[in-house]
Amino acid sequence: SAVYTMTTQVNAVPDLSVSITDSPDPARPGDLLTYTLQYRNTGTAPVTNVRITETYPAEASFVSADPPPDIYPNVWLTSTLNAIGDNSRTIVVRVRVNSPLADATILTNRVVVSAQEAPPYTTTQQTLIVAPQLQLTKSAEPITPTANSLLTYTLLYTNSGSSYAANTIITDPLPADTSFVQCEPIGCGMNGNVVKWNPGQFGQHTSSAVTLTVRIANNLPNGSVITNTASITSTDQVSASAQLTSTIASAPEVALAKSDGITEMAAGQL
Repeated sequence: SAVYTMTTQVNAVPDLSVSITDSPDPARPGDLLTYTLQYRNTGTAPVTNVRITETYPAEASFVSADPPPDIYPNVWLTSTLNAIGDNSRTIVVRVRVNSPLADATILTNRVVVSAQEAPPYTTTQQTLIVAPQLQLTKSAEPITPTANSLLTYTLLYTNSGSSYAANTIITDPLPADTSFVQCEPIGCGMNGNVVKWNPGQFGQHTSSAVTLTVRIANNLPNGSVITNTASITSTDQVSASAQLTSTIASAPEVALAKSDGITEMAAGQL
């Protein structure tokens, strides 16, 4: 019997791709964010003139890379990438997240790998930003104070963001025409003419309050206005402030007059 042999030619082709991972994710404003890029050729033919281009998020700045970029700060070049054996490379890139950034901001990192024998391959990696968001509100009791009376301010501060606020400080300069009586909670105090609280690290989705009691100066005219402005700050570069005015209702002025009841007097009349 006859034996027939047929040969089919198979063309070797490259298969170029790239992947990205990020850490940490979520990240906070000011964090050092690390991207790990791995590009590979899983095809059956090598590629040459490989070029990796990374487009960093607009909300971050380049810090370093290993290996360093061939074209600063975001392009790497590889002469040949084989199809078998030594067919992948890794790049580790570090960027600094901008601060401040709004809570729930999304950072997008884009990487393109291309070669002479293969079409460009593009991938992206998104990173969620969690950040504090501070609010401050103020109320006073009594609503309409009088001269020489006590006036108590309550400062309600809130972090509605998705991350803690670091090193928070509340400051409240004493209003004009008042004098310090007390502040709460324990640990607050005066620094010059400013009352200061140090909540420190303040957790996400949390509210708390502090109070300040002052004495209003005596003999203030009726209708005088006392203005109080407080603020809360954090080393995360987020802050908030609140202002409150109180109108003084002083006691009405009393005039004393004396009369003898005689409106006219004749000459010689006593």
